[in-house]
Amino acid sequence: MSVLQNKDLPHHDAHLAAIVQSSGEAIISTTLYGEILSWNLGAESLFGFGADEVIGLNMSMFVPPDLHSESDEFRAMLRLGQKIENFETRRMSKTGEPIDVSLSLWPTLSESGEIKSCSLICRDITRQKYWQNAVQELNEKLKESNAALAQSNLELQQFAYVASHDLQTPLRHISTLIGMLLKNHHDQLDNEAQEWISMIDASANRMGLLIDDLLEYARVDSRKSALTQLDLAESVNDAVQVLQGSIQESAANVNIEALPQIQGDPAQLSQLFQNLIGNAIKYRGSAPPEIAIACHSTDDEHIVSIRDNGIGVKPEYHTRIFEIFQRLHSQSEFPGTGIGLAVCKRIAERHDARIWVESEVGTSSTFFVAFPISILTTV
Repeated sequence: MSVLQNKDLPHHDAHLAAIVQSSGEAIISTTLYGEILSWNLGAESLFGFGADEVIGLNMSMFVPPDLHSESDEFRAMLRLGQKIENFETRRMSKTGEPIDVSLSLWPTLSESGEIKSCSLICRDITRQKYWQNAVQELNEKLKESNAALAQSNLELQQFAYVASHDLQTPLRHISTLIGMLLKNHHDQLDNEAQEWISMIDASANRMGLLIDDLLEYARVDSRKSALTQLDLAESVNDAVQVLQGSIQESAANVNIEALPQIQGDPAQLSQLFQNLIGNAIKYRGSAPPEIAIACHSTDDEHIVSIRDNGIGVKPEYHTRIFEIFQRLHSQSEFPGTGIGLAVCKRIAERHDARIWVESEVGTSSTFFVAFPISILTTV
């Protein structure tokens, strides 16, 4: 049975009472001391009690034992004429199950200004709290995972440094011994022995290059600097200056169009373009290298392109070439370790950028680095 009756009320009050009664939210009125005066259908749905079961009882019956002090605090605030809005707490249903709720309370005053009752709106936020807790738990797990990943990366970098030193020392010793052997006993070695020694020396040198490049790959994170405002053209020009010897030797032509200012790491971006331009020179065809560097923008990204007229890359290798130690050619064709593009990928990722290649075998390759607008915005 409903405690809100409207048959004897004026039309306006009856209309208001009908709205309150049909509201999906729990709307309750009590005395200052918590005695229940009215109880709508929303309250019945939330707490499981009908109006005839609770009218005259005290709201404290819905308060968990550990939260009884809240009622005293609310009562003190209401006596002072203060409102309580959207206070998140817990209440209990008819079955004793806890309910996460948001409470809003305010005093209702008589014409003389005295508190004649208190009004209460109670919203069920159980689902909301569930998702909040779930998101918080996921965030905590993400923080833990990020901390573990950071520790793992640090250990990997430390391992790379130690491995580089420990591996380079015996390699240098091998090279020294080979040099002494050839110098002091050259006449005692036949052609076959000298050929084997040359192969050993070449293998030791290649191992040294692999170790150096692996260390360089591991240092991408450890050597990073804070992102600063820079002219991307300066990073490209720095790379071109480093490669002047190769550019002159191959008669390469490098054309650089207008490039944007960005937030970036100058040293790392210079290294990225040095690797990409260097590859365009290395993997050239019969004609002198023609390298064009340009940029076009979308709503979300500035996309820098490095186009060449080289030997190209087969479609099935467009992703593989960015993986560490992945080589498509033999050492006799093109020397290298297969780490350069993997380093480029790590540098791009550090700048929240994407890197990929489009290519026509025997004609050209175009490498793209797409920086998000947020990274490129001037600060």
